[in-house]
Amino acid sequence: MGLIVHQIEQIGFALGIFATLVQVVLMREALTLAGGNELVVGLSLAAWLIGVGWGATIAGRLPGSHRALVLSALLSPVVCGAAFTGLRMHRLIISVPVGGDPSLFQLVGLLGGCLACGGLAVGFVFTAAARTADGPQTGPVSRLYTAEAIGALVGGLGFAFFLAGHISHLAVLGLAGAALPLAVHRTGGRRFTRASTLLYAVVLLALLGPLSHLDQLTAIRAFDDMSTGGRFVASTQSAYGRLTISRNEDQYQLYIDNRLDHAFPDPWDRAAPIHLALSQHPRPKRILLIGGGPSDTLDAALAHRPERVVLTYLDNRVHQLCRPFWSSETHAALSDSRVAVIQDDGRRFAMTTAERFDGVIVSAPPPRSAQANRYHTQEFFLAIRRILTDTGVMTVLAPGGANQLAPEAARAAALELNTVRSVFPRVIAISGLNTAIHAAVHPDVLTTSPRVLADRFTRRGIETPYFSARRFEWLIDEDRIADTVAQLDRWPSGINRDARPLVYLANLQLWERSLSGEQATNLPTWTGRAEQWSWVWLALPLLIWLLFKTTRSQRPIDQLFSMITTGAVGMAVEVMVLYMYQAVSGQLYTGLALLIALFMAGLAGGAHLSRYLQDRRWGTLSDLSVLGLVLATDPVLSSSLSYPWLTPLWSLIGGIVTGAAFPILLVSTARFQQTDERRAAASIEAADHYGAAFGALVTGVIWLPVLGLRTTCIWFAGLKLASLVGPFLPRRTVRSPS
Repeated sequence: MGLIVHQIEQIGFALGIFATLVQVVLMREALTLAGGNELVVGLSLAAWLIGVGWGATIAGRLPGSHRALVLSALLSPVVCGAAFTGLRMHRLIISVPVGGDPSLFQLVGLLGGCLACGGLAVGFVFTAAARTADGPQTGPVSRLYTAEAIGALVGGLGFAFFLAGHISHLAVLGLAGAALPLAVHRTGGRRFTRASTLLYAVVLLALLGPLSHLDQLTAIRAFDDMSTGGRFVASTQSAYGRLTISRNEDQYQLYIDNRLDHAFPDPWDRAAPIHLALSQHPRPKRILLIGGGPSDTLDAALAHRPERVVLTYLDNRVHQLCRPFWSSETHAALSDSRVAVIQDDGRRFAMTTAERFDGVIVSAPPPRSAQANRYHTQEFFLAIRRILTDTGVMTVLAPGGANQLAPEAARAAALELNTVRSVFPRVIAISGLNTAIHAAVHPDVLTTSPRVLADRFTRRGIETPYFSARRFEWLIDEDRIADTVAQLDRWPSGINRDARPLVYLANLQLWERSLSGEQATNLPTWTGRAEQWSWVWLALPLLIWLLFKTTRSQRPIDQLFSMITTGAVGMAVEVMVLYMYQAVSGQLYTGLALLIALFMAGLAGGAHLSRYLQDRRWGTLSDLSVLGLVLATDPVLSSSLSYPWLTPLWSLIGGIVTGAAFPILLVSTARFQQTDERRAAASIEAADHYGAAFGALVTGVIWLPVLGLRTTCIWFAGLKLASLVGPFLPRRTVRSPS
């Protein structure tokens, strides 16, 4: 006996909750594994969607049965729990050097295997439920699709506003895993089956407490396996990543997403860049410190006897975690009446404040991610110039130093230097462990003379055992500075912008180089190859489509290609939304669930609105709408820098336009195959997710970092345009044997 309508909707709703919670948890763990680098967003989404396509294909080849649906619902939580454990405990699975990170190919393999397993479970359950549906030939699969999207909305909103930060990731998986058996146990079958599925769900709910404890134990074990040399002290999840404190003798280390952010107390190394930056100004009275934390840096800034020091920090959880371990000097500096500590995004503060400063020191991490890249773009530097006084000085660190100018590091530093030069008339670069870029509006403020800087430092009467005027001679070598600048000037010019993250791309190559080890030092990076051959990713799907169109006359090639390109464009737009949300707010780690929820809400709304539109002209209108969506994405998301609410709104609209195509193309495919939509569901579901996987991979890993927002939109528009003209092209006909 098949499933009736309300049972189909019940399973779809539970599947949507399950799929979203599992997807978000696995992607957050993937972000932690890769140090917060958004490259894994595209890889993870692609792997997940390929898995969904595989699951749909496998289930579509099996006879539809209630037993297959129940078994897949029971096994899915186990599979997804194993995938999560594999990501977290990856050092027990693959060989990683002590203190090192997985290579790029190991990372791709981990993400591909673990995320694809989760997606496969979801795709199998969806198709198994669709094949078991009862009732009329049209309607049940579209209802399942809509209910799944509504469940995904509930799951995403629940994670973003209630679960994130309050319940561990393993407990979230247990909660999600209970949803499917609870939905399946009332769908018929034997009494024993109903009882066992209900008991299974109850057991999962009862294990939430032990799962939270297990989550903490695995997090500690995973950190210990990194062999950092420090002893685990504390850990927490924040809106921006996983935070961990370790201790090594009398010093503490803060790790963000398994990457060392800074060690404290460390007045010898952390104070030196502050003294060097503030000595570039004759008399800094008002100082702005963007990021970096108060430990050691605030002390160093106060030593220059300013009237006011403003410290902005993005993540309050960092301060809460580190506060018990700060030195008495740091606590005293925070209590100083001249100090104002502001919990705000430093970029947003610079763009909105009316206050002006003599010195601005940007202590942002290197732009190895879109979150960090937002502190290294032309838009950000323009905001800094606005708040500087006429003699004000800005300092920012670029990757690479005197002894580290590998090609990728040199390219990244050169691009950042060009970007700063596009905003400030006077710029100098001082090479040390990193390349410190100092910029000013007034041409006579900055100097590379150790004597002048030492004289300014001495006149201020600064007394500190960790820094002396003589140290300027060790930090600054004018010949080395001239040689460094000459090296950087030989690289092609370019400007790093929010919508064209050139420095981010160069740092992706540098990050890949660091993961590949010494054996790949002289080989080109995969990211570099992608930059040179990015056009292939547009030509390849078009060639495959033309090949199938001329050789597979008995298959609904036009409908499937339309679904593939719709899925590709929809997911490409969503990845671009995720990137721009990160560039604007820096909160993708938490906002991921909300944006996915809004996209899924759009899918539900679009699918519901178009469920009864079965005429062929609606398919053409749907394709035109998708084409318009991708063409409008560049101007809309570029405007989100001034209007941040546009990114979540565009995620919703992208879902509506993408979701509207599914029922229309499902019915069209069923008519072409002269069957009902339950049998056509597998091919359309697989085409949708294979296309979405292509869109996620190409956008997140290749086109967006390499080509920028505008060109990426244009190339996807070209891909979608091909599906519009496809039905008008001749296709091979097969003559009857008679």
